Amino acid sequence: MHLPRTSGIRLLGVEPAQRGGGVGKALTLACIELARTAGHEQVVLHTTQPMQVAWAMYERLGFVRRPALDFSQQGLPVFGFGLALHRHAAP
Repeated sequence: MHLPRTSGIRLLGVEPAQRGGGVGKALTLACIELARTAGHEQVVLHTTQPMQVAWAMYERLGFVRRPALDFSQQGLPVFGFGLALHRHAAP
Protein backbone atom coordinates (compact mmCIF):
# COMPACT_ATOMS: atom_id res chain seq x y z
CA MET A 1 0.00 0.00 0.00
CA HIS A 2 1.46 3.35 -1.04
CA LEU A 3 0.65 6.26 1.25
CA PRO A 4 1.85 9.61 -0.14
CA ARG A 5 3.64 12.07 2.16
CA THR A 6 4.03 9.31 4.73
CA SER A 7 7.02 8.11 6.70
CA GLY A 8 7.18 4.62 8.14
CA ILE A 9 8.98 3.20 11.14
CA ARG A 10 10.19 -0.30 10.47
CA LEU A 11 11.76 -2.73 12.92
CA LEU A 12 12.60 -0.31 15.69
CA GLY A 13 14.07 -2.40 18.48
CA VAL A 14 15.85 -1.88 21.77
CA GLU A 15 18.28 -4.32 23.38
CA PRO A 16 16.47 -6.04 26.29
CA ALA A 17 19.01 -4.77 28.84
CA GLN A 18 18.32 -1.18 27.70
CA ARG A 19 14.52 -1.32 27.80
CA GLY A 20 12.64 0.91 30.20
CA GLY A 21 15.19 3.73 30.02
CA GLY A 22 13.53 5.82 27.33
CA VAL A 23 15.63 4.60 24.41
CA GLY A 24 12.61 3.40 22.42
CA LYS A 25 10.78 6.66 23.03
CA ALA A 26 13.82 8.71 22.00
CA LEU A 27 14.23 6.69 18.79
CA THR A 28 10.52 7.01 17.97
CA LEU A 29 10.56 10.77 18.60
CA ALA A 30 13.63 11.10 16.37
CA CYS A 31 11.80 9.25 13.58
CA ILE A 32 8.77 11.53 14.03
CA GLU A 33 10.96 14.62 13.83
CA LEU A 34 12.67 13.34 10.66
CA ALA A 35 9.24 12.81 9.08
CA ARG A 36 8.11 16.27 10.11
CA THR A 37 11.31 17.85 8.75
CA ALA A 38 10.76 16.01 5.45
CA GLY A 39 7.33 17.64 5.22
CA HIS A 40 5.41 14.41 5.63
CA GLU A 41 1.86 14.40 6.91
CA GLN A 42 1.90 11.16 8.87
CA VAL A 43 4.01 8.37 10.31
CA VAL A 44 2.85 4.77 10.17
CA LEU A 45 4.20 1.66 11.87
CA HIS A 46 3.27 -1.92 12.57
CA THR A 47 3.54 -3.99 15.72
CA THR A 48 2.33 -7.30 17.11
CA GLN A 49 0.28 -8.33 20.12
CA PRO A 50 3.30 -9.54 22.15
CA MET A 51 4.84 -6.05 21.91
CA GLN A 52 2.43 -4.52 24.44
CA VAL A 53 5.01 -2.22 26.04
CA ALA A 54 5.86 -0.70 22.66
CA TRP A 55 2.17 -0.64 21.68
CA ALA A 56 1.34 1.39 24.81
CA MET A 57 4.26 3.77 24.19
CA TYR A 58 3.10 4.42 20.62
CA GLU A 59 -0.39 5.22 21.89
CA ARG A 60 1.01 7.60 24.53
CA LEU A 61 2.88 9.39 21.74
CA GLY A 62 -0.39 9.88 19.85
CA PHE A 63 -0.39 6.96 17.42
CA VAL A 64 -3.83 5.50 16.81
CA ARG A 65 -4.84 2.09 15.51
CA ARG A 66 -5.40 1.98 11.77
CA PRO A 67 -7.05 -1.36 11.04
CA ALA A 68 -6.81 -0.68 7.30
CA LEU A 69 -3.03 -1.14 7.68
CA ASP A 70 -3.30 -4.53 9.42
CA PHE A 71 -2.02 -7.68 7.75
CA SER A 72 -0.96 -11.21 8.57
CA GLN A 73 2.61 -12.43 8.20
CA GLN A 74 2.91 -16.21 8.19
CA GLY A 75 -0.20 -16.42 10.37
CA LEU A 76 0.95 -13.73 12.83
CA PRO A 77 -1.44 -10.76 13.03
CA VAL A 78 0.38 -7.46 12.50
CA PHE A 79 -1.40 -4.28 13.61
CA GLY A 80 -1.08 -0.88 11.93
CA PHE A 81 -0.82 2.46 13.71
CA GLY A 82 -0.62 6.00 12.42
CA LEU A 83 0.28 9.43 13.72
CA ALA A 84 -0.93 12.57 11.96
CA LEU A 85 1.80 15.21 11.97
CA HIS A 86 1.10 18.82 12.70
CA ARG A 87 4.03 21.06 11.87
CA HIS A 88 3.40 23.41 14.75
CA ALA A 89 3.08 20.77 17.50
CA ALA A 90 5.45 18.14 18.80
CA PRO A 91 4.07 14.80 20.08
